[in-house]
This record gives sequence, C-alpha cells and structure tokens, in this order.
Amino acid sequence: MPHGIGSWFHEFHVLRNGLVLAFWLLTSPSGAGAELSADAEVGVQLLQTNAHLKNHLPGVDHACSAGYGPGMHIVQLPDIQRQFLLLVPPELVQSSSGVPLVMSFHGTYETPWFHEKELGLMQTLSRYGWLGILPWGSTLSNPSSMGGVRECCSSLCDTDECCKQGRFVSKKLEACSWWPQGSYDRDFKFVDRIWKWLEDHTCVDRTQVFAAGFSVGASFSWSLACYRSQYLRASAPIEPWSDLLDLTNCSGARPVSMLSYGGTSDPNVRLDEMALLTDKRAQQCGCEGGAVERLSATVSCKFWAQCDGGHLFESCFVEGGVHATSGRLKPDQALAIRPGSDIDWTKRTFERFSLLVEPSKLLFYGSPTEEQMQYHDSSWPPPTLTDHPYIRHPHADP
Repeated sequence: MPHGIGSWFHEFHVLRNGLVLAFWLLTSPSGAGAELSADAEVGVQLLQTNAHLKNHLPGVDHACSAGYGPGMHIVQLPDIQRQFLLLVPPELVQSSSGVPLVMSFHGTYETPWFHEKELGLMQTLSRYGWLGILPWGSTLSNPSSMGGVRECCSSLCDTDECCKQGRFVSKKLEACSWWPQGSYDRDFKFVDRIWKWLEDHTCVDRTQVFAAGFSVGASFSWSLACYRSQYLRASAPIEPWSDLLDLTNCSGARPVSMLSYGGTSDPNVRLDEMALLTDKRAQQCGCEGGAVERLSATVSCKFWAQCDGGHLFESCFVEGGVHATSGRLKPDQALAIRPGSDIDWTKRTFERFSLLVEPSKLLFYGSPTEEQMQYHDSSWPPPTLTDHPYIRHPHADP
C-alpha cells in the first residue's frame, strides 16, 4: 500500500459519533466487494509485508495492520454482516515472516470492549508487539452484528464510553454469544471470513495465530482447535461453559497446543471433561506424563512433556475459582476480590505463547544491546531514557 494512500485511510477512520469503521473495505478494489486472483492476493500480501518491514519507526506506515494505526478499531464485513475489533499496539515486531496474532472470543452477555478490559489485552499486546482481534458474537435470533460501538452493549449504557469501558453486562434477552446450535456453523463462517481478511490486508504470520475465549467463547475456541485447526498454533480457553465431550474425537484435526483454565467452584465448568479433552489431545501429539504441579497456593496445573512439534498442553485449576478469569477483575466490578496468589491468566498465557514463536517475534528481544549498555554506563547516575513512554509510563496522560 503506498504511503499516501495509507495516510488517507488513517485520516478517514474516525467518522461521526466516534464510530471507527473499515471504510476502505467498501471502497478499495481489494476490499470485500471485489475478488482478487490468487496472484494478486499474494502480491497484496508481499507489498504490505515489505512496506512494513522497511519502516523502523512505529506508526509511520501501518500497512502491516491494514492501514490502521495504534488503537482499537471496528472492522465491518458487510458481505456476512459481522464485525470485529482490531487491536493495534503502538509498535509491531519487525519480522520477515510477519506478526503473531491473538484472537479471543467474549463470553455470553459480554462484548469485545468488556472482554478486552477483563483480560487487559491491549496492554499485553503492546509489550509483545502482536496484533489482536476480538470478534463480536450475535444474538440467537439474528446472525447479523453490525451495530458499531454499541453492538451487543447493555441497554443500561446510554453512552458509547459506557460500552467501551464495559460497565455492565447485557440483559439475558439482548445477549450476544457463540451458538452451538447448528454446530457453530455461522460462527465458523465468520472466522473463515476474518481469516481471508487477514490474508488480504495484513502481514500476520498465519502459522502463529493463537485463539482464546471466555465461557461460551472458550467453548468456541475449543471447537476451533478441532474444526478449524489449520488456522491455529494454540488455543487457551478460560472457563469453557458447555459439554466438551463431543470434541474428544477430532478426526483429521492438525495438532494444536491447548492451555486451559477452570475454577473449582464454577458450577458451569466440567473440570473432568476439560482435563480429559486436554489429555486426549496431548496423547495425539505423543506427549509424555501428565504431572501435576502447584504453581501457587490457589493454582495447580497438569503438564504434559516431550510433545511432538514442540506443542504445549496444560490444564490448570483455580482453587475456589468461580466463573471469571484467573488473576483478573471484571470491568463491571461484580465479583468478590480473589487472593493475589491466583495466576494472572493473561500474563501467563502470553508467556506460554512466547514458547511457540521464534525469538524474533518478541518485541525488544536481544535488549539491552552492547551499545545500550555503553550508554547506560557513560555517566552516573545513569542517563534517563524517554523511549516508549506507553511502556515506561502506561498510566500517564497522553
């Protein structure tokens, strides 16, 4: 994408009412309205990748992230009437093979805004330099979800900001989710369409895509590891809320690393099924053992070792944990505070994901350099650094 066009896209993202849309998908010849030949698709991919890799200044050229600069952007796909939230950190890793991606699915009664807050996903992506996608679910009666900022938002919210801050969960009759009726068919098609969008418009390394999800979103991420395994390197479901036994026999599925979490006091989660399914997938990868290790006073994990292809399998249990993400507070502040010994799911899961990527896919890998240390030792006290203020001072006013 030429720099001038990329700049024009960036300037046009913010429309009235604060709604951020993928307007260029509707107007660009390479958008959803036009079909590209296979050669043209490859050309788009290489053009975007090369344009990004030549630029070492974050935020100057956003070809790797489909023209979007740092922030959270709503991308709409009119051909299937669905939308997702694209998370772009201030800086992406510089790699000739592209950027890793984490795609996570919200729980019923939640939105991507709520889900991002409960995971602290944007802050973590900023430390890794990876892209993120948070798709919107849909209501049971309506497969469309194109309402922009307030799609699936609680009717208790009367402003866009209320929705973005995740202040309320939705009422039961207005809830959006991932529906197993019809074997998730419409939601699988949504993921297929997101995948094509990634191929056409980003430089995502499609061998290093990670899935996650909470509650029914976690169950859907389990299903993706079975029925869309060709897309994923790993899946990390949190408190999966549904019967998982149907997934014990994933005939023809390629190996996908599995990192699952469940609370022992969550009545909606079958911990025995979760452990059985993880064990089954681990055996299919030739893993050994299945030893239990206590990570803290309240978290224990069963680990498998020596897995084929370097895959990881673990099933973790939070003692006394309820239907919530370990080590995290929900943005609606509706649950009691848990012990500090609960493992922070987001921090630990990304640490585990890091074992599945090349070191070059980690932002700041190899730092500090010899030159940086020479500068550090050049005076006393050591000179103050002002680079990357979003990391050094994450809560400071912009």
